[in-house]
Amino acid sequence: MRIAAVLGLMVLLASGSAVSLEVAELRFSTTLWPALEQIEETRPWHVGFSTSLALNVSPEDQVVIVLSSDVHLASPSITARYCRTIAGQFTAGGGLTVTLFPQSDGVGPRIDLFASGSAFHAATRLRTEAEAILPILFIWHDAAGWTTQAALALPSLTLSGAARLADQAWVGGRLSLRPMLMDTTVLENPVGRITSNLLLLPGFSGFLIYDF
Repeated sequence: MRIAAVLGLMVLLASGSAVSLEVAELRFSTTLWPALEQIEETRPWHVGFSTSLALNVSPEDQVVIVLSSDVHLASPSITARYCRTIAGQFTAGGGLTVTLFPQSDGVGPRIDLFASGSAFHAATRLRTEAEAILPILFIWHDAAGWTTQAALALPSLTLSGAARLADQAWVGGRLSLRPMLMDTTVLENPVGRITSNLLLLPGFSGFLIYDF
């Protein structure tokens, strides 16, 4: 019921007044991020991939659907987000991510609700963007049932840039920094440690975009 209510709210926000959707772009991404701590003096790296489809609701409104997972397909997820362009070079919006985590009694879903905002610059052959994503609410299901918890987290930041390869093709890269509030003193040489209770987990992505 909660999932249906949230999805229904997003559809209402995105659709406005019975406007047909128009495909804007298709994006393929590969992401690398390091493990939080070293294991036997080496630091493992994780690999993930994602596919996203952007749909224009109006000249100012857009809905983006993202399918993502790591290479082992251990925790696949789907993200639905809505954003609105403000003053030409800024966007504001939000969305949710549903992730399937393996559990002893099967697979348990977790739903993350978030707000987002960005500033971007688009030229003929180059586009850049800085975006912040703020977690709002976590909802998950396990053997005890459904649980809801407010997200006590700092916003993550992504910086990306893309260059035009052809009339409708772009190639780009992205750096993400996700702050994590945790006791870093119990970790062996944690990556991105800022203080004993804060670290920044970096991620590095490459992507291809096809414009419609």
